[in-house]
Amino acid sequence: MFKAIDTVVFDFGGVLIDLYREKCIEAFRSIGYPQAEEMISLYGPSDILQKLEAGEITGEELVALIREDSGNDSITYEQVQGAYIAFLGTIPVVKLRAIRALREAGFKVCGLSNINEFVMPYVRERLFTADGMKMEDYIEEPYLSYEMGLLKPGAEIFRVMIERSGMTPERTLFIDDSAKNIQTARELGFQVSSPEAVFIGEIGLFVDGILFLHHIIQVLVAHDDGVQDGVFVVGILVLLQHGQALVGIDGDGA
Repeated sequence: MFKAIDTVVFDFGGVLIDLYREKCIEAFRSIGYPQAEEMISLYGPSDILQKLEAGEITGEELVALIREDSGNDSITYEQVQGAYIAFLGTIPVVKLRAIRALREAGFKVCGLSNINEFVMPYVRERLFTADGMKMEDYIEEPYLSYEMGLLKPGAEIFRVMIERSGMTPERTLFIDDSAKNIQTARELGFQVSSPEAVFIGEIGLFVDGILFLHHIIQVLVAHDDGVQDGVFVVGILVLLQHGQALVGIDGDGA
C-alpha cells in the first residue's frame, strides 16, 4: 500500500502505451532499412536514438543518417515517422478512464517520458483521444525528453520536473517499466511502482487493464481525503465494460 499521495507521474511507453518492437523493425525493413534491428535493441535505444530522444539531433538529421547508413536516398521523413509509429499500440480505454478518475478525485497527474518528435504528435492526437477527450484532460503536465534536452534515468530530468511542477517526491507516485528509472526515482524520494502484465492477445490487454486499475485503486486509498464509494463504482464499471468489449459478453448473462 502506498503512503499519502497527491500526485501521480506516468511513463508513457510500456505503462500507458502498448509497445511492439518487432512490428517497428518490420516497418523499417519495408522502407529499406533492415539495420533498424540493431538501432532498436532489446536492451534499450541505441546511442543515436538516445540523441534523438534527448533533442540533440532533429528528426531530419536522423533521416539523413538512415539514408547514409542504408545507402537509400529515397527514404523520406514520413516513412521513418510511420515506421516509428508502428512501435506503438494503443492506450486502452480502461487506462484513460482510470486516469481521468484520478484527475476528478483531485490528484495532479503528470507524464515523464523518453520520447521523440516522430511519435509524440501521434500519441497526443490519436492515442490520447481514443475515448473522445484530449491528452490535457488526462495529463496535466507532460514532461517530454526531447523538449527538455534530458533523459531518464538521469536524475536531472526528475529534478527539473520537480522544480517546474512543485510536486513533493515523497507525496508522488512514479510509475515506470524500467528498473533503472525506478531506481533513480526511489533515490530522489519518490514512491515507485512498476507494472506487471501477462499479454495473451486481447485477454492480455484485459489483464493489463485489471492490474492498472489495481494501481489506481491503491493510489485512491492512499489519498489523504480517503475514497468515496462512487470512485470504486466508476472503476468497477470501467473494468466490466472493458472486459465485455474484449471477450464479447453481451450483458445479459453468460
